[in-house]
Amino acid sequence: MYDKNESGRTAAGAGRGEHEDADTVLATGTVRLRDGHGDSAGTGFLVGDGLVLTCAHVVCDALGKPRDTEVLAGARVTLDMPLLAGPGAPGHDIEAEVAHWVPIREDRSGDVAVLRLLAPAPGARPLPTSLSRRLWEHGSRIVGFTRRSDRPVWQRGSLLGPAGKGWVQLSRADGQTVRVTGGFSGSPVWDNALGAVVGMIVAAEPVRDDQQAYMLHLGALADEIPALAEAFLVPTPFRGLEPFREEDADVFFGREEDTETVVRALRGERAAVTLCGPSGCGKSSLALAGVAPVMRRAGHEVVVVHCGRTSRPVGALAVELLELARQERFGPPRAIGVERVVTWLTGAGLADTVHRLTGSATTDLLVVLDQAEALLDLPEGDLTALLSVLFPSRRTAGMRVLLTLRADFIDAALSHERLGPVLKRGAVLPLTPMTREQLRAVITCPVDRVPGVSYEPGLVRRILEDAGSEPGALPLLSFVLRHLWEEQSGGRLRVEAYERAGGVSGALRRHAEEAWRKYVPSVTGTGFPDPAGAPEIPDPMETVTHARRLLAGLVRVVPGSGAPALRRVLTRAEAGEQRWRLAVLFAGKDERLLVLHGGAGTPESVELAHEALITAWPTLSEVVREDRDFLAARGVAARPGTLGKSGPC
Repeated sequence: MYDKNESGRTAAGAGRGEHEDADTVLATGTVRLRDGHGDSAGTGFLVGDGLVLTCAHVVCDALGKPRDTEVLAGARVTLDMPLLAGPGAPGHDIEAEVAHWVPIREDRSGDVAVLRLLAPAPGARPLPTSLSRRLWEHGSRIVGFTRRSDRPVWQRGSLLGPAGKGWVQLSRADGQTVRVTGGFSGSPVWDNALGAVVGMIVAAEPVRDDQQAYMLHLGALADEIPALAEAFLVPTPFRGLEPFREEDADVFFGREEDTETVVRALRGERAAVTLCGPSGCGKSSLALAGVAPVMRRAGHEVVVVHCGRTSRPVGALAVELLELARQERFGPPRAIGVERVVTWLTGAGLADTVHRLTGSATTDLLVVLDQAEALLDLPEGDLTALLSVLFPSRRTAGMRVLLTLRADFIDAALSHERLGPVLKRGAVLPLTPMTREQLRAVITCPVDRVPGVSYEPGLVRRILEDAGSEPGALPLLSFVLRHLWEEQSGGRLRVEAYERAGGVSGALRRHAEEAWRKYVPSVTGTGFPDPAGAPEIPDPMETVTHARRLLAGLVRVVPGSGAPALRRVLTRAEAGEQRWRLAVLFAGKDERLLVLHGGAGTPESVELAHEALITAWPTLSEVVREDRDFLAARGVAARPGTLGKSGPC
């Protein structure tokens, strides 16, 4: 009765509820509204960050007002969470205020209210939701609280057809004796097939054997209060051009065997493992979302140093160790500066520094050096300092290092006077492009986990055929999958949206060129489209020059290597304000071609979202091709160890 995508799997519970039963999930997001006497006025449920959805008439009952009385925004109500506290035990009072209130209209529409919690509720989490309307005969469950009891009353039912005004009929399951009475209004309706909430109880017929209840579909609720639409949307499981992070582990698929191989190597006798592969094959994602969570579950602390973003990796390591030490389990944070930690690292070593910072005797630590090819540009002193910290003459048990390295730099790394011996003493593991079955998992598994969302028939097969087996196809695939998710309609990822985007090979190219046309002409003679305002650039050619120099500043060429161009971190000071304003536009949430770093008192910089843009973005490719000699000369002239960051761009 419910959709299957082309992998043959059915939609399961939303991410966090995948390993939890429905009752456990509902307990973390269902609330009870109480009146001035402490009795139940009805039910509600969390749908977003601090938002509670319930019926308008339940709010009136909680406030002791007639149901036809208007309730103004800001009115205070009291909630608790008896399911979270445990059956029979009253929950702690939670204060909330009315954010939206839509009264019951004469045609039975309306009757919706949104509350905002005034303080976080420990243990509370928003419930997974689905906007799917394919609900016929899906099993359901709801919960209510009668006025004089703290014990919940559960009812099993079956979802039937629409009953007008966004209502959906809800029939009691066979043999179910519980009827919907006062205290059920506002209850979330859990769809057993979708593993998510699909509506809210709003009305019921008089109590009798064939009683029917009615829910208001979430889509109708969003029509009443448009702000709810965003709360109902499930965040995209696809990262686009960004690598998967450790917190994305539950939506990272396709590299399970590779993860086991790397973890097995890290648990061996060698202190370092180098994960080597072509650009765009997913090395960073495997290290961060695959290996790091497994090592952490095995008892290792994990810190990550992004080598491509720093010219001082020992300092970056010190920053990450300070962040580690600030975690609550290590006690109150101490006022220790980065430079002091650097002194400890270079003097006493990594293990001793971890002991001092955490007060823990653990030596189980994994340091991930992402984009380790950037280490080749470090001055000898900085590289020697880093290697001395990570690979002391006397090895500490439990300390491990995982490096990710582009395959086209493996020869340079192995022949490097300082880095080469370290890599040779460790294990070098090749990471090959994904197989067709691995790519199928990347495409289908994240969608399988989300209730009510599926691919249109034939689309998965077409994406697989278009993705092929090219080493750099993964970021292009990830980009188009994110685009499809954001363009979904009616819970379907559509063929039409895929074709309009340009498919796997064309989506990123088309997106980047549209962004270029959108922003570069728009600033010509009229000023930057920035709400804060910006100086106008009267000369159109000056605008184009600034935009092209911005792109040139974001790439680097290793002189004499013959290797493809690499992305490069560009500081705000180096770019200048006119180019920085363009950088901010290209990094906006609608474009996501660039990534901004820093701010809030720290130096600001920008870089390409992924090196795949160097070949996929025609304008950028043209800049690299035409300016390659200049970019190589800049690499020679730049001070060693700055990754080409110094000097004008």
